[in-house]
Amino acid sequence: GYFAQRSYLEQRYENPAAVLPNPGLDSVFLWARNLEDARIATTTTRQYPLYGTALSNHVQFVGTEEPSGGFVAPETCEEWRAAVDEGDYDYVVTALDRIEEGGPSRPREALWTETSPNAERILRDGPASVFELTGPLDPAKCGGGRR
Repeated sequence: GYFAQRSYLEQRYENPAAVLPNPGLDSVFLWARNLEDARIATTTTRQYPLYGTALSNHVQFVGTEEPSGGFVAPETCEEWRAAVDEGDYDYVVTALDRIEEGGPSRPREALWTETSPNAERILRDGPASVFELTGPLDPAKCGGGRR
């Protein structure tokens, strides 16, 4: 491992598709490559490249911890927005971990995020999106329901 250790950081993430292939996430990983000290909320389990080459970003899958180590993703727009607001994130990355025939073309969290006036989409590639947050998403403005 010593020989790999010396050069590992030099070309990391140059070709993210070779490491974690997923439609849309390739562009997201390249976007995050040189980002530093950012707080990133995400819906994808493929997170490692979001930490950036300096490994200084705080990346977190958004959800609610439950007793005995459980973890549940938000089920409603209100729950999603409240969790994102609580995390004080700079960016939200939404993506599908698996693209399934007949399944959704984008995660529902993308809609829950982009309908807030405090979220600006700065990247979209297929099912993956990156939003820059300029303020709280405000759960009260979801309109109710699971949408």
